[in-house]
Amino acid sequence: MLLDRYKGNLELTLAGNNWGHGNLEKDPSRLPQETREYIQGVLKCLGPERYRLSP
Repeated sequence: MLLDRYKGNLELTLAGNNWGHGNLEKDPSRLPQETREYIQGVLKCLGPERYRLSP
Protein backbone atom coordinates (compact mmCIF):
# COMPACT_ATOMS: atom_id res chain seq x y z
CA MET A 1 0.00 0.00 0.00
CA LEU A 2 2.76 2.48 0.91
CA LEU A 3 4.75 1.50 -2.19
CA ASP A 4 1.76 2.55 -4.28
CA ARG A 5 1.28 5.70 -2.22
CA TYR A 6 4.90 6.74 -2.82
CA LYS A 7 4.95 5.57 -6.45
CA GLY A 8 7.51 2.82 -5.91
CA ASN A 9 9.98 4.96 -3.94
CA LEU A 10 11.37 2.42 -1.51
CA GLU A 11 13.10 4.95 0.76
CA LEU A 12 9.89 6.93 1.27
CA THR A 13 7.96 3.69 1.77
CA LEU A 14 10.36 2.57 4.49
CA ALA A 15 10.29 6.01 6.13
CA GLY A 16 6.49 6.02 6.12
CA ASN A 17 6.42 2.52 7.55
CA ASN A 18 8.88 3.31 10.34
CA TRP A 19 7.97 6.88 11.27
CA GLY A 20 4.36 6.92 10.08
CA HIS A 21 3.17 8.27 6.76
CA GLY A 22 1.34 11.13 8.46
CA ASN A 23 4.55 12.35 10.09
CA LEU A 24 6.47 11.91 6.86
CA GLU A 25 3.97 13.87 4.82
CA LYS A 26 3.66 16.65 7.40
CA ASP A 27 7.36 17.43 7.53
CA PRO A 28 9.79 15.10 5.74
CA SER A 29 12.72 17.35 6.70
CA ARG A 30 12.30 16.24 10.35
CA LEU A 31 13.00 12.58 9.61
CA PRO A 32 14.44 11.17 12.86
CA GLN A 33 17.92 9.67 12.89
CA GLU A 34 16.42 6.35 14.01
CA THR A 35 14.31 6.25 10.85
CA ARG A 36 17.30 7.16 8.66
CA GLU A 37 19.24 4.29 10.21
CA TYR A 38 16.27 1.94 9.72
CA ILE A 39 16.11 2.81 6.01
CA GLN A 40 19.84 2.26 5.53
CA GLY A 41 19.71 -1.04 7.43
CA VAL A 42 16.86 -2.41 5.34
CA LEU A 43 18.48 -1.31 2.08
CA LYS A 44 21.76 -2.90 3.14
CA CYS A 45 19.97 -6.19 3.88
CA LEU A 46 18.19 -6.11 0.51
CA GLY A 47 21.39 -5.48 -1.41
CA PRO A 48 21.65 -3.46 -4.62
CA GLU A 49 20.15 -6.14 -6.88
CA ARG A 50 16.88 -6.23 -4.87
CA TYR A 51 16.71 -2.49 -4.24
CA ARG A 52 15.72 -1.72 -7.82
CA LEU A 53 11.97 -2.13 -8.06
CA SER A 54 11.44 -0.91 -11.59
CA PRO A 55 13.11 -2.28 -14.72
